Amino acid sequence: MKTNFLKLFSVPITISLVLCAWYQMAESPLEKLLILFTALTVFIPALLQLFSFCINIAVKPVPKSYRTVNSKGELIKTDQNNKTTKKTTAKKHKPKKVDSECYLMVRDTFIEMNKSKDLSRENILEFKRELNRLLGSHLSNYEKFEFANDFHEIYCKLKSSALKDKDYIYLFDILTSHRNLIEKDIVW
Repeated sequence: MKTNFLKLFSVPITISLVLCAWYQMAESPLEKLLILFTALTVFIPALLQLFSFCINIAVKPVPKSYRTVNSKGELIKTDQNNKTTKKTTAKKHKPKKVDSECYLMVRDTFIEMNKSKDLSRENILEFKRELNRLLGSHLSNYEKFEFANDFHEIYCKLKSSALKDKDYIYLFDILTSHRNLIEKDIVW
């Protein structure tokens, strides 16, 4: 990286040495003024542009879609026409990872049933009510969360540390009971 910067400065340094030598050899004041005028109008702005170029290479630019931050620390996403489209808050913590076998079983079943459209709106709301009941007093930790929809809320709450394996098994039984009811309807 340093050699690249040196290569960039080699041309302005060479030009400045030539101008200095020409200035020293010049005899008339008019010729010296011409050399100074040339240096001031051409060389110095070019050197400043070169410095700004080097600084811009070293600094990583902010993506165009995130340009401004409001007083709450929220990034304001803007499109190409500078119209505000969405506010997103910076994440204050890493996403939680749960490696419990029971959690993975419930989550995968829920996702599968959602994709196959096996869950009705009533089933989803019932599952959400049972999940909230199991969370109990731990439910207050989710008051400040802004969920995009019911599925997002369920996914977030399923990761709760208040839920134990027996709770996941109970939730899994609720999901499979909905699946069994659907299969019985198909058979009849």
